[in-house]
Amino acid sequence: MKRILALFSLLAAGLAACDKDPVGPAPRRLTVGEEVQLNVQFDDNCGKAVLRTGRVVAVSQRAIVVDDTGNPAGGFTEADYQALAEQYDRLVWPVATRNFGEPHDMDRNERVIVFFTRAINDLTAPGASSFVNGLFYSRDLFPRKQTKALGACASSNESELLYMLVPDPARGGVFTKENVLRGTLGVMAHETQHLISASRRLYKLSTPGDGWNEVVWLNEGLSHIAEELVFYEAGGLGPRRNLDRPTLQSSRTYADAFNAYMAQNTGRLQSFYQDPERNSPYETDDDLATRGAIWNFLRYAADRRAGDDRALWHALVNSSQTGMANLRSAFGTDPVPLFRDWAVSLYLDDAVPGAEARFTQPSWNFRSIFLNGIPLRTRRLTEGATTAFSLDAGGAAYLRFGVGAGRAELRATSGGAAPS
Repeated sequence: MKRILALFSLLAAGLAACDKDPVGPAPRRLTVGEEVQLNVQFDDNCGKAVLRTGRVVAVSQRAIVVDDTGNPAGGFTEADYQALAEQYDRLVWPVATRNFGEPHDMDRNERVIVFFTRAINDLTAPGASSFVNGLFYSRDLFPRKQTKALGACASSNESELLYMLVPDPARGGVFTKENVLRGTLGVMAHETQHLISASRRLYKLSTPGDGWNEVVWLNEGLSHIAEELVFYEAGGLGPRRNLDRPTLQSSRTYADAFNAYMAQNTGRLQSFYQDPERNSPYETDDDLATRGAIWNFLRYAADRRAGDDRALWHALVNSSQTGMANLRSAFGTDPVPLFRDWAVSLYLDDAVPGAEARFTQPSWNFRSIFLNGIPLRTRRLTEGATTAFSLDAGGAAYLRFGVGAGRAELRATSGGAAPS
């Protein structure tokens, strides 16, 4: 079953950032055992609230963990929640804030509220081929009442808030306790990047208009980078080490970190490999292939440039620009040639000795990591025959042919004319 990490963004008219720092709500200092009601309406940005009662089960330096009182039986224990809060403090928070910056503290409690609620489980219909395992909803960063700086969202929770999947042993499948627990911290890292991005654009940069809301494909790519960064931290590893299967299997620490934080990224990249012609790293959709492609492109682009990766991630998140304009500003160059070279690297990396550095991926050896080699779709050309195909913007086609002694001629047309 596929995994989907969902980002829900405000689209309602009038909810925009201005150039003054707003006064937030009263401090929300929750304590263990306290009950709180939170809105879990995910279908109507700022419409009528759907309230769920939660009980505070753990408070750490950076997290307030709330357990929905209506969650299924047999789920996380208070000890599980306490451990997750401590791991968030130790691993997720420092990695996310070091690379992206700290979010604005709207509710003035110096913590992120993490609501484990069956409302997330309910977003996945029985028998679905994919599932939602957590989300950040930018609605919650807006005040309930109009301020000089921000429009109002009457059903906002007025907090830095993440919503998380909970175990449902009776439902089984991906909802088993073991499976949910394995993926929880990675999802928290993913959603924390979304939180930081929206929060800093709204409150630190006072980005005008809709510029506070990064386009989906780049926002998701940066959140998948957050998962990769947590992998490096948990495994005691780093980028540009051409990590392969033998290395990852050489240590229990490496293997556990990969399975917890990186297996999903490689699975999403596999989805792109399987149909690179009809997918793209900057597709306007939100599917797994797009996510896998843009994550890998960002890693490739970071590896190719000089300097500290943290400066790049920080620049992309702390920007008043979005999408391609944001990439152009952060890289200092047109990103289109980077996407072209990245597409070539998907085939050449760790396959062609002596390939130019721009056609390699220094951080990962996917030909080794995938058991049967990279599952990249290619087309074999036949002498004298015409092969027709179409490409989505940002997609790539891989054409294979062999030439014996002598010369060969390859003709390409687009719409009956020479390609642009």
